[in-house]
Amino acid sequence: MSQRDSVECQVEGLRERYEYEPISFNTGTELSLTLAGETGPRGVSPISADLVDFAAAVYQIERQLRRKNTSPPERYALRMKLRQPQAWNEEAIAAARDVLYLLGDAVWDTSAVLTDHSVVGKALHTLIGYVARPDGIQILFYLATLFGVWLLTKWVGSPPARRPGVSLRRGIETPLVILLLLGGLGAGSVAEAQLKVRYPIVDYREVEIEHFGDITFDKPNSGKTNNQRYTNEYGLGPLPGWFVELGTEFQAPNGQNITYDATEIENYVQLTPTGKYWGDLAMFAEYEMPIHRGDAKSFLFGPLGQAQFGAIAGFGALHTLNLLFTKTVGNNSTDATRLNVAWQSRLLIDPGIAPGFEYYSQIDQVLNPGKPADQQHRIGPVLVGLQNFAPYGKLKYEAGYQFGLTSATPRGAARWRLEYEIAF
Repeated sequence: MSQRDSVECQVEGLRERYEYEPISFNTGTELSLTLAGETGPRGVSPISADLVDFAAAVYQIERQLRRKNTSPPERYALRMKLRQPQAWNEEAIAAARDVLYLLGDAVWDTSAVLTDHSVVGKALHTLIGYVARPDGIQILFYLATLFGVWLLTKWVGSPPARRPGVSLRRGIETPLVILLLLGGLGAGSVAEAQLKVRYPIVDYREVEIEHFGDITFDKPNSGKTNNQRYTNEYGLGPLPGWFVELGTEFQAPNGQNITYDATEIENYVQLTPTGKYWGDLAMFAEYEMPIHRGDAKSFLFGPLGQAQFGAIAGFGALHTLNLLFTKTVGNNSTDATRLNVAWQSRLLIDPGIAPGFEYYSQIDQVLNPGKPADQQHRIGPVLVGLQNFAPYGKLKYEAGYQFGLTSATPRGAARWRLEYEIAF
């Protein structure tokens, strides 16, 4: 191809997206090929040159697909200039289609650091199941195996009588190892969970700045009104399938002065390629370090799921579920395991505005939940939107209001979220 020739590939995921992902580049300028070795007296034939160009185009498309995280594609349109298009019969086109469908199928790729066929790679594969390009299902079953081993150690190794303050420290070590293997640790509030729905889609090679908060409303002097929380987070997607964030949390209980409360570290590990299966799945883990030494540190971890199904008035509906567990360690820690559930359903009407509803619940002790009136349950409307300023990034927003459903829950709570993200 000459430098003016270009390649264009339009990719659409298995699930409806707000926009298709266009991939285009010029050969000769953005992608150049150099043939090494002897090519024979007649040089490279036109058909062979077309195959080399096609392979180079697939290589470049794969690199860009990993950044956009839209693969594997369901529909695609590849356009490129060929020297002998008449040589591409139905069998050749079908083979090219199969190659395109395999693009971006792995969650991440560490073959540049350690290949499966190296001596160390083979040894790690035998010992711990290492794979340089794992599929999300492989990671999911690996996680399930580790979790099963942890359960067996708990059931078999636990003594009949557990001493307060000691068994918690012993029991938390194994889950920490599991979370570290999955990619790190992150954070959550000990007193009350943040009103925030987390999404399982990880954006590779992306930087984001996020602010979110909430404020409660109830009767005066009830202790449940004017409780304010504000969080600022700074995130990075250094590897495909892994996103990490550092956050700072501020609080103002009952309208008091706003104070710096805790530092948070969050990690997302996406387990399934975006859109390949019926739903998308990720694991989330947080670690929170409070400013005050007397407060307990906390770990928050659990699965995040998202699926698109159903329709209202011809518009598709996107549903997201978070199931997160909290354990405390250190000073003033307890044996209790808290469960927080967050659910969001929204209509995919337009990228700029997607109305929906959200549900949040908090059970302070999973094994001893108590009466429903003692638990926190709330539900309410939400608006979600996105403005694309490509190539200068995206701006996302969320705004919602929650109505308390039990006496332990504030009567009302307003929440908001503003996020700017840009690829690098």
